Amino acid sequence: MGKGTRTTLIIISEGMKKVKKISFSRLGLRYTSFFLFVLFCFSVFIIYDYLEMKNKMYDYENLRDESISQRTKIIKFANQLKTMEDQMERIQEFDKKLRVIANLDSPSQPGQISGVGGSSQEDINYRLVLHRRQDLISEELSPKLKKLQSRIKLEEESLLELQGVLRDKRSLLASTPSIWPTKGWVSSVFGYRKSPFTGLKEFHKGLDVATRIGTSVIASADGTIIYAGTKRRYGKMIIVNHGYGYRTYYGHLSEIFVKSGQKVKRGFNVGAVGNSGRSTGPHLHYEVRLNGVPVNPKRYILN
Repeated sequence: MGKGTRTTLIIISEGMKKVKKISFSRLGLRYTSFFLFVLFCFSVFIIYDYLEMKNKMYDYENLRDESISQRTKIIKFANQLKTMEDQMERIQEFDKKLRVIANLDSPSQPGQISGVGGSSQEDINYRLVLHRRQDLISEELSPKLKKLQSRIKLEEESLLELQGVLRDKRSLLASTPSIWPTKGWVSSVFGYRKSPFTGLKEFHKGLDVATRIGTSVIASADGTIIYAGTKRRYGKMIIVNHGYGYRTYYGHLSEIFVKSGQKVKRGFNVGAVGNSGRSTGPHLHYEVRLNGVPVNPKRYILN
């Protein structure tokens, strides 16, 4: 108990065997009580702050996961958009070839982009897309999507026009050289080149397709065989008259399976690749002539 200005705390052990007295002043008691109160308040604050931080960390992790998910979706969408653009380029290139065959002018709609490939300054840098703000990415994708939608609409109108014209030109299409005459790789293109025999510049009138001797050679369109024999430069060769001013030449053959005057359909096996005539190795020399003038066969090949 206390007397005067001091307070005594008596601690008695179990069984009354030991008694311990702790005496302190009332001022000390007040300081001790104040210290314990401050310690309690500080502990409550620490626990509250810890729980608050834990909740914020949980919210942050959720936001981070949501952000990663959104970025993944944006990247996936951007890749799909790029794939669609590439597909649109191929469709427009195909449209361009069909118009050449059908003798149609290119579409004149404003904003039409015909067969332009490769990268441009407008392309998205997909390697950096993870490090950019999502709103900026969306702002960049939105106009590209609108542009692509506009191009798709124009291409749809162009193909509808083609459909109507081609329906009326079936005979012309069947008679227009439009497929590869053999399987292989192009060893010499149409146009000026260095002659493999003289080393001088010369004009090459067709395509050279290198492949194994005996590989099938097929007619690239419907027509009539007007020559099946041997010429000094071309070796064994075939000339097919397709009508509408088109003729195709197949040179350096090893075998000829058709005869003059025979009618053939596109894809008909007319001969086999060889190394006859003026040739440095097994290949097919393939020419397309329009009204007697050699033209680039690649302009007509669709497959």
